[in-house]
Amino acid sequence: MQFVAAFSQMQALVVASLKIRLRVEAPLSGLIFLVMFGGINVPHSALAEDLTLSHEVFIEPRLAPRPNVIVHTHDDDVVIAGSVGKEAWAVKTNADGKVKWRYTVPPFDKSVFGMGPEYHSAAVMPDDSVFLCGDYPRSSGSPISGLFTRISKEGEVIKEQLLIPQNDSGRSINRFYSCVPHDGGVLIVGSSTQFYKNDSTSASNKVPYESKDNYWVLTVDQNEKVKSEKLISIDKNAGFDHVTLLQTASGDIVFAAARNSIETEIVRISPDGVIKARTVIPQAFLIVQPTDQDMTLQLVSVTTNSLTLITLDDSLRETSRVVEKHEPGVVYEAYRLSDKSLMLFGSKGEGDNLFAQVAKFDPTLKHEQTLELAPQGGSYWVSAAVPSGADGQFACVRGAIKPSKLGQVMNDEMRAQSRLGVAIDFIKTK
Repeated sequence: MQFVAAFSQMQALVVASLKIRLRVEAPLSGLIFLVMFGGINVPHSALAEDLTLSHEVFIEPRLAPRPNVIVHTHDDDVVIAGSVGKEAWAVKTNADGKVKWRYTVPPFDKSVFGMGPEYHSAAVMPDDSVFLCGDYPRSSGSPISGLFTRISKEGEVIKEQLLIPQNDSGRSINRFYSCVPHDGGVLIVGSSTQFYKNDSTSASNKVPYESKDNYWVLTVDQNEKVKSEKLISIDKNAGFDHVTLLQTASGDIVFAAARNSIETEIVRISPDGVIKARTVIPQAFLIVQPTDQDMTLQLVSVTTNSLTLITLDDSLRETSRVVEKHEPGVVYEAYRLSDKSLMLFGSKGEGDNLFAQVAKFDPTLKHEQTLELAPQGGSYWVSAAVPSGADGQFACVRGAIKPSKLGQVMNDEMRAQSRLGVAIDFIKTK
């Protein structure tokens, strides 16, 4: 779900065109039963009416940032990152909306045709510094570089680097999509599209360059030095929608790369980049992030018209699949609670009735609660979410600007209802 500012704009239009209306079923009070789920008997009780908005804060009121990620720090603050205008952007704030620090990276090309840098992921270190990962476009004909920035707890830049793969062709598009804490530093998964001059002498082949897509996996140590790097070839070129990561109990990394909204490749690798398993499944999926020590690998579909929850074993073989029909919808972030219920963050509705929404499903995907957030912020979707420290609580973030319908000129009333900035919503699930 990301091709810098252009993709963010496209994403807004795509989401705005989707119908997202999830049903709500009344809870079955006091009923407890066993559901066979993922090959394990899981105790389950019907969902209680416990999904509530604790409070909401607004930050960056004079800007229109596009948040992509939110992480929770050890000192109980949150760091949000993405882009604003043509700059990469990150901010640290507490639960009351007090901004502790703000950081931006200006674009290389400031012309009207230039593209700007953007952060896509973040990882919090033991010392409460944060690694920010993204991409940095440069001038035409130069490679797009992977961008990482490490910022201290107090907001000082410790290190910032632009990286391209070793033995790069010199004409490449490189992006960091996702990163997680690893061995005192971070492990980063991105992509690298290499362009090579076509030396074919065939008269029918007049394409001057050919391209090859790769996954780009790096480990960076606690001193911000690259320890290892590997390009993993992709069988066919594909545009990436999003990449989600899970670090397993054994130390292996599993990542799921949704491509062109039609399929997802799941790859399991060792920390040094050795491939242990890989598989491709139809449809776009996200990895469900656990909130406890249960590291069972599950993926949930990005769209909810046929909401699908898949469980995979260590060899990435499917062990169970749960499918339930719901109205169309979009999911941007997914978590699994200790009772095996799912928290899905995304949007619902269509057109002027498109709303940011949080949904809670039981493991069967039949029973559901929903919480609409749009009346407070006016934005159309939840961009990202993170457990916020207390058990069963989450902080989710959304750009708080309410644009007009596609092709519609905003009048004074619409402008008055619009809010620039970022909304942070604190959600209770118990």
